[in-house]
This record gives sequence, structure tokens and C-alpha cells, in this order.
Amino acid sequence: MTILEGAEFPRNAWYVGAWDHEVTRQPMQRWLLNEPLVFYRSEQGNPVVLDNRCPHRYAPLSSGVLIGDSIQCGYHGWEFGPNGACTCVPGMDRPIKKAQVRSYPAIERWGWIYIWMGEPDKADETLLPSFHFMTDPAWVGKGEVMHVKAGYNLIRDNLLDLTHAKFVHKSTLATDHVTDFPVQIVEEDGRIYIRRNMVDVAQASPLFKTSGGFKGRVDHHQNFIFEPPNNVLVQTTVKSAASEDEDNAVAFKVANALVPESYTSTHYFWFIMRDFKLDDAEVTEWAFKANQGAFLEDKEIIEQQQLLWESAVGNIAIPYMQDKGVVWANQIVASMVDAEKSPE
Repeated sequence: MTILEGAEFPRNAWYVGAWDHEVTRQPMQRWLLNEPLVFYRSEQGNPVVLDNRCPHRYAPLSSGVLIGDSIQCGYHGWEFGPNGACTCVPGMDRPIKKAQVRSYPAIERWGWIYIWMGEPDKADETLLPSFHFMTDPAWVGKGEVMHVKAGYNLIRDNLLDLTHAKFVHKSTLATDHVTDFPVQIVEEDGRIYIRRNMVDVAQASPLFKTSGGFKGRVDHHQNFIFEPPNNVLVQTTVKSAASEDEDNAVAFKVANALVPESYTSTHYFWFIMRDFKLDDAEVTEWAFKANQGAFLEDKEIIEQQQLLWESAVGNIAIPYMQDKGVVWANQIVASMVDAEKSPE
């Protein structure tokens, strides 16, 4: 199989595997990083993530049931504990020691279940992305997971260059002036920071017109933070251009976790939140639907991109100045992949 440039993924990183409400006492299957996984909760409520293949005949453990903290294969009844060790084989007086399934470190944070699919001794909690505001009472929002038939790299590229909004998101996120203002891009502490300040523009985007009630000229600020290999925070603030009062500003944040299912498909976890009208459920639902609609517009193009990239292997895309953040992000991820291929 030919792997497209940028589509490879490092394994020594935290990846979102599921929303917290998806993981219950009912086993759930999901493929991540080309691997089949089963998710469930222990009797104490802790998330458990195992390889989904029973080592006996490779039946899916997710089709079985839970016996206490162990999962019982639905084919021949073999049982495995949260650490992946075999705990019971029907008809035998002791489990088979070599019948081991891989278990993965899992952490529950901010409404998401993170898993580490690389070297277990490198699973450091301090390496989690900075999405703590998802549970901050000063912000309120809603999110989901989307399945996209394209590599996570194409979604990352899309998020790090919003000049496309003018052409793709005319009824949702677009501002006609996004291509008129330069971006400032810096790399610091392994992250990429991208900023675009659109000052005194004719009107706000449809999202802010509706939710913030802006009718005249506005200052529109976009900030992006890329945390390798797959996390992008989009922060957008708008205020009336005629006002010096920063309390006039309203802001949205979108946390994006782009989780490879395979080299050509992605689980896209996202959560949009705001710092105004916190008790207005209608605004929450409207903003969710608006962002969802915008990404469905992106999804259509990105899935077509994937097919065309696959047919153009060997050709080189032509970047321009707005792609600087995209190029840097791809270089950082490529260096992470190379480091795992050639450890010191």
C-alpha cells in the first residue's frame, strides 16, 4: 500500500478514542491507527481499552460480554482482564498465560477518553493537549465525532488555513476579508501558533452575526494552536470596530482532535464552545449546527481530495505563503514518525 505524504502517524502520542458517554459497560469496537480496539468500563467506572482480537481464533472481543472487570469472548468464552491477561478458559482448570491481548493506557479528561498506542513507558500525562477549558464553567458548548473518508493530515491542513472559508463556508463561517489580511506564524515549545487580525472589516461572519448580534463593522481575530500530532484549537473573537470596550467582544473556541482510523480515514472529534449567553440552550444548539454544517462542507471537499491525492502519487502539491503553518505542521509530524522508525 502506498502511504500518501503526511498521512503517517506517530504512535507515541495521546489520541482521543471516544467520548466519555460512548464508553459504558457494553463493549464498544473502534479502529484507531489501523488497529481494532474494544472499549468498556470496569465496575469502578474506569475506562479499559484492549486489542479487540481474541488470541484464540481472532474473534472480536467486542461481541462478547463483561464478567466483572473481565471481558468474555462471544465465540468460545475465553476471558481477559483489564490488563489483557487471560483469566479464564472454559474446560481448563487454569488460564493460558501466553494468551495475552494488548492493553492500552487510557485517561479520561474533559469529556474524552484518551489512549496511548505507542510504547507504554512513554505514556506521560503531561503530554496531553491543552483542552482543559472544555469543562471550564466560563465556557459552554457541544460536540460530536464525525467519520471522514480521508487521512487526518488533510483535515489538519484544512483547519490550519482558513482562507478557504471565503469560498467554502459562505453561509456559515465566511468573512470576505479573510484573504486580505496576512497571518503571523510562530513555532514555540513544539507548538505552532497562527494568528490573523482582521481589523475594521465591513461585517462579521454569519456565525457571529446571528449569535453575537453584530450589524456593523467589526474587528475579527482568528487564533490557531497546533499541538502535534493531531490537535488543533481554533479561537475566534469578534467585537464592534466602533467600540473600545473589550467587554463588547464575544468568542468561540473549537477543540479539534483528528484521530486516524487508518491512513485514509479519520475519526474527527470536535467541540465548539462560547463565553457568552451561557444559559441559552438555543444558542448552544444553533452554534453546534452551524459548525457541523461548515464541516460537512469541508468533508465533501476533503473526501474528494483524498481520492485525487491517491491518483496523483509522485506529484507534488504547490504551496504558497498562506500554507506556512501547514508545511511546518507536516514537518513536525514527519519528524515524530521518523524518530519512531529510527530510535537512538
